[in-house]
Amino acid sequence: MLKRFSHFFKQLSISARLCALVLSGMFVILMVISTASYYLLNKKFNEAASKFLKSEIDVIGALLKEHVGNWDALNQEIVWRPQGNNYQFLAQITLGKKLARITPTMIEKFRGSIWPEISAQSQSPYSDMVKLYRQGRIYQVMTGSVTTPAGQTFIIKLAYDVTQNQEILNVFLGDLLLITVIGILIASFSSWFFIRFGLSPLKNFTAFLLKIDPKKHNERIDVERLPSELKPLAESFNKLLEKIEKNFDQLTTFSSNIAHELRTPINNLMLETEVILKHTDDQKKIELLLSSSLEEYQRLSKIIEKLLFLARADSDSLALSRASLDLSEELNKVIEFLQAFAEEKNMKIVYHGSGKLFADSTLLRQAFSNILTNAIKYGNPNTDIRVIINSDNEFVKIHVINESTDISDEHIQKLSERFYRIDAHRSTKTGGVGLGLSIVQSIMKAHDGRLEFSNKHKGHIRVSMIFPKNIQSS
Repeated sequence: MLKRFSHFFKQLSISARLCALVLSGMFVILMVISTASYYLLNKKFNEAASKFLKSEIDVIGALLKEHVGNWDALNQEIVWRPQGNNYQFLAQITLGKKLARITPTMIEKFRGSIWPEISAQSQSPYSDMVKLYRQGRIYQVMTGSVTTPAGQTFIIKLAYDVTQNQEILNVFLGDLLLITVIGILIASFSSWFFIRFGLSPLKNFTAFLLKIDPKKHNERIDVERLPSELKPLAESFNKLLEKIEKNFDQLTTFSSNIAHELRTPINNLMLETEVILKHTDDQKKIELLLSSSLEEYQRLSKIIEKLLFLARADSDSLALSRASLDLSEELNKVIEFLQAFAEEKNMKIVYHGSGKLFADSTLLRQAFSNILTNAIKYGNPNTDIRVIINSDNEFVKIHVINESTDISDEHIQKLSERFYRIDAHRSTKTGGVGLGLSIVQSIMKAHDGRLEFSNKHKGHIRVSMIFPKNIQSS
């Protein structure tokens, strides 16, 4: 039952939910106020009745002490009626087991009734007040005792008719219920109206979102004009729009770059195939063209392989096989592989420092290889490429520094973007497509690290791989 109600409540609109919550709160408040009012009024009536009965016991006791045997003085008190109302006051006075005095109808009304007794442990001359129902009337009854100077102990039983008090309470209770019902009805209509009015900014906010043109990515929500409750949502949505705009621009650029990178080798292959078909009798020329075609196929294969790697990285499907690695050993293996390439430009790779890292060996070597390959390709000949390994309490850092043509801040921050090249002509000569550092960036993200670039020292480019200490082997 509770699950059904929870499911039903979740299907309600926000307006209906708020209205239901407001009505529930209003109902609880009205019920608490009504109950407290009824309780306090009833308490006041009971306190007044108790005070009146105790007062009468004291008066009768004083008369008994002062006028022993003079029942005329006592009769004046017993037949007393409050002027201006119909309350009845009944009394019975006994001395031991002997009935001394009783008001009319007392025996008839309270025959067989169990009267409250004065507690033997209590020092008070009064019993607790008890409510009795007799012949359609309601009485508050109390027992008292008084001892005369002569040593006579009289037991006084008093009954106070409080029927009119109860009738007032009943009328008051009916009025409270009526007020509660009217209050709920008024709250229903007013809360629905005010909630709808209060949620109008949300409605306007939704209308604005529906009007956003997917082709216009620069549209933003005016946060300042929104209520404070909607500002965090609007700010988050604006950030989402910024990400969408950035990703869309990157996707557009990426698609354009892919088309450009694939078009050149495909055009070359088409052209070479056409030449082969025209010169089927020239064996040497055919072999030369096929060799050139093979290079283009290899180039296409490398581009596709890199794109597939980036696609797996974007979908978080890179399978890491982490182990404790000695950075010096991993770096030496990569340097040995690239040393011949570096020697062609009379360059030398040197490194300082050591350390251990809990990482994927294959991906780490690929990251080293891509960074060092870039440093050799675009570094100045006859210079050294320095690799520095150090660590602190938080990070393990690997810096690769090489001398190169100075790169402006505008370009330095975009080096890891896909297909980004500072000089397209120079990249064509070196055979790069602008994906190497993008792959390194993906590898760093997979290891919860980051890739940073710096050109603080003019003519020197520093590429830093920063791994958090929490992935370091213990």
